[in-house]
Parts: sequence; structure tokens; C-alpha cells
Amino acid sequence: MARRVFATRRAPLILLAPVLIALGAAANPVLAACPVAVAGFSPALLPAGHISITFSGHASFLIETPGGASVFTDYNGYVRPPRIPDAVTMNISHYTHYTDFVEPEIKYVLRGWDPAGGIARHNIRIKDARVRNVPTNVTELGGKLSNENSIFVVEAAELCVAHLSFLRHVLSKDQVRELGRVDVLLVPIDGMWTMSHQELMQVIGQIEPALIIPMHYGSGDSVDAFIALASKLYPIKRQPANTLIFSLRTLPRKTEVLFLGEGF
Repeated sequence: MARRVFATRRAPLILLAPVLIALGAAANPVLAACPVAVAGFSPALLPAGHISITFSGHASFLIETPGGASVFTDYNGYVRPPRIPDAVTMNISHYTHYTDFVEPEIKYVLRGWDPAGGIARHNIRIKDARVRNVPTNVTELGGKLSNENSIFVVEAAELCVAHLSFLRHVLSKDQVRELGRVDVLLVPIDGMWTMSHQELMQVIGQIEPALIIPMHYGSGDSVDAFIALASKLYPIKRQPANTLIFSLRTLPRKTEVLFLGEGF
């Protein structure tokens, strides 16, 4: 998809129960440009044209669509979704990001690497959503390419949500092109196990999302270090609720960082 200039985004027509708190050195936030925070969300209440994201901890989010599709990221068996999703993604074969024990009710199990070797490829339709991956952390052993991580992209309601998971490098031009337009970017901010905060800022600059949602926090020091660096470029906000409901119209006009939940 072609990239969109943020200035074309319009302010929301209505904002329900906003609970957003500025963090660090961020300027005073403009609440009218923020998505909607809703406590006690039920998927039956999701309006047309909106997506919900619920942060469950570590690198796991439940993404739900108005057509009833649900995708849970970095499913590891112990960070649990609030309800059984249609699909789970496992971006990397690390025990905090995947498991071999998956509930039989989950229809699609999407691994970000190819267990048999080679490059993982996924591109499926689930109800009103499309789920695909962009392979990353690519290496060549014995003349054969393989990858240990994938960026998974969920597309629905004219929105694109991308989950970086265990990305360990700045993206290539081909990866940026394959990724396409991203509205909401879920980013690891540990600053050590994945990539440095400086590299992460480069990746964010390559993708240019409207909203950045941190995950994979690491230590308290890593959170402070991320905020100190990111606040020089973007407003930093926090909402106590774990669930965020938004549409294309309610996304920020300019890129913002939003922490979900109180557990960081």
C-alpha cells in the first residue's frame, strides 16, 4: 500500500473516556487526536471501522476486528489471551515468544520462522482480516537462507498493525517496501536482547507509523532510557487501560508513543 502523509489524518468525531497521561519530556498532549481507551471492553461492542488492541504482557497483544477476527501475538502458553483467538503468531523460537502446546480451538498457528529451514511465509485471510509476515533476522548457512524472526502484519478496517517482535537490525529497503504502510507499530524497548534504542529509532523512522506502542520492556532502566530518547522525537503518553480502540480517523496526526496498561 502507498504511504500516507500524517497531515491527511482527521481528528475524531467523538472521543469516549480518554485517560492519557504525559510521560517524560513530552509536550502537553492533544487529547482530541488520540484513540479511544475503553475499560471492560467486549468484542461485541467494537464499532465498524475500528480495531481493538489489548496488551496482555511481554510481547503479546490481542488484536480484534469489527468482523470478529482475532489474532494473538507472540503466543507462549503462559501469557494468555483473554479469550480464544482465531490465530496466534509466534515470531521467534524463544520460550517467551512461542510454545508447541496450543489449544486445539485455535485454527491458525503462524510461526515467524520455518522449523524445516528456509524462509517463513504467511499470507492468510481470517474473516475481515489479512495476516501476513515479513521475514527478518535472515542468515545464510550452507548456502541456504533462513530467518529466525518475522514482523507480523494484521490488516483490517483500512488499518495496518505491525508487530516487530524480536527484530535485531535496521530494515532493508526491500523489507520496508514489503512491510508497506503501517498505522500502529508494536515495538520492543528492552534495548539489549532485540536491538539498541538508537537502532529502534531508525526502524521507527523507516516505517513512519502514526502510533507506537511499546512492549518487551526489559528492566526499568531500559524503559527510562527509551523514554529519554524517544521523547526528543515524539510525544510520550500512557493510558492505564490495557485495551485501545481506534479507527483510521482517530489516529494521531503526528507520530506518538502510547504505553498501554499500568504494568511498566
